Amino acid sequence: MDYVISMFVDRPYVVSLVITFLIVAAAERGWLRMFLWLIVGTFIGWLSEFTSTRTGFPFAWYEYYPASFPNELWIAGIPLFASLSFAALSYFGHSAVYTLMSPLHKGPNGIERTENMQLLLSLKVALWAALLTTWTDFVVDPVAHLGEYWFLGKIYFWITTSAAWHFDIPLWNYFGWLLTIFTIVYANQRIDGFLIRRGYPHRSAFRLPHLPLWSIGYFIGNYLFILAVNIYLYYNPAVPPEKQIGLVLANTAVFVAAFILFTVLCIRYKLKSSASHTS
Repeated sequence: MDYVISMFVDRPYVVSLVITFLIVAAAERGWLRMFLWLIVGTFIGWLSEFTSTRTGFPFAWYEYYPASFPNELWIAGIPLFASLSFAALSYFGHSAVYTLMSPLHKGPNGIERTENMQLLLSLKVALWAALLTTWTDFVVDPVAHLGEYWFLGKIYFWITTSAAWHFDIPLWNYFGWLLTIFTIVYANQRIDGFLIRRGYPHRSAFRLPHLPLWSIGYFIGNYLFILAVNIYLYYNPAVPPEKQIGLVLANTAVFVAAFILFTVLCIRYKLKSSASHTS
């Protein structure tokens, strides 16, 4: 129980991420699939981090600072909150890509998505979900690595030295994200297909307005939060010049603007196209 309390107190951003995932996944896919995604995603995320901290694959070689997690639950040297994050982020990536690839229309619950199980379980959705979530990491990791200068804290350090770097993050790390997120999504797609064949169709646990937009909304909210932190760091005199915080801010602004512009234009086009077909 103390571990749970500590996570709520020390890692509220992870708790909010996981709770949002539980709500959105249950509303979109039902309790069973939400629970399975949580278990599978957490395990694969943990396994990737476990092997990385011992072999350098797939994220490159790094270690956590144990002193930063004095009261939190660790599993074989990996803090639980890190593994939970992979389950949530991979789901949001899968859901957002599925929405952006699907026809959208206005219905009784606001903006709705035309469901297509073949598309939902397709390889291209898994690949694009991995790319979209890794796109997010290009924004998050350079700022998270400066956690000692904001409330995140100094939570890990890189051991890898022979690699190309992106604001103190080895580029190999992003390959690890692509592989890990793809594996989580693909595994859950196969489980989903098995359940459908066994007579367990998707059943929403409850309704949410504008349901297809919730995962996209999470990404935008997360991007804006990281942008706000980045601006704070830019004006924080404690951040040393060698951290290149101005360039980090430019990196954040470019990736955030590109994502928001693309998703807004894509959704507007799909809604306009749907309205023209029904008129």
